[in-house]
Amino acid sequence: MATLVVPGKGSIDIRGENRIGVIQRLVDAHNTGPMPMTTGDLVRGMAEDQSLSNIFKQPLWDKLKAIFLRSHGKKGPWEIAI
Repeated sequence: MATLVVPGKGSIDIRGENRIGVIQRLVDAHNTGPMPMTTGDLVRGMAEDQSLSNIFKQPLWDKLKAIFLRSHGKKGPWEIAI
């Protein structure tokens, strides 16, 4: 389990290896670049057919998109919403 904390947005607990991996990549990109990250870069090394919505499942994915993450288009690239 990991907790994503976004100043001004709150925090959310994340469970699961793939989920934590995606969030860690976004945090690392925020801290050191490059950001934003494409969906392909976020899911690299995971099962070929994985998408972010499959990894996180609703309603968690909807909550992440509404509060904690933002995209620059319908399918990304993605970044932490700060």
